[in-house]
Order: sequence, then structure tokens, then C-alpha cells
Amino acid sequence: MLSLAKLALLASDEHPQKVEEAVSVMNRDLDLVVYQEELPEVVLSSYGYDVERLRVLTATELIQVRLKVLVTMRPFC
Repeated sequence: MLSLAKLALLASDEHPQKVEEAVSVMNRDLDLVVYQEELPEVVLSSYGYDVERLRVLTATELIQVRLKVLVTMRPFC
């Protein structure tokens, strides 16, 4: 839906600067969606996320999940 909103905004008669600012925000949001899609379902479910009804995670949540994965993958010294 975010991509459709972006397309509609680009086709609108809004002021170009307003469109550019809104598209920039939408692109950041779409980047978060891509980062989340790259996380394996097993990782998300192991940290308590419902993969069947998963909402878009915030940037902070994505960083926390990534850090948890890195910590658990680290070899023990």
C-alpha cells in the first residue's frame, strides 16, 4: 500500500518540494520493510514475533533483532 501511495503522490498536482519530502519519508519506510523481509521467519519467531500477523517493525526493533542474532552467532571464547 505504501508503494501505491507513493505512486499516487508522484502523479498528483502537489508542490514538487512537498512531493519530494513525502517521497523521501516513504522511501525510508519502504527500506524498513525490505530489511524486515530479509529476516528469516525462524529468527522472528524465536524472539516472540507472530510471523503470521507480523506488523512492520520500527528501526529500533530491527536493530535489536539484528544485534540479538549477532550475539547468538558469536563463538564462545
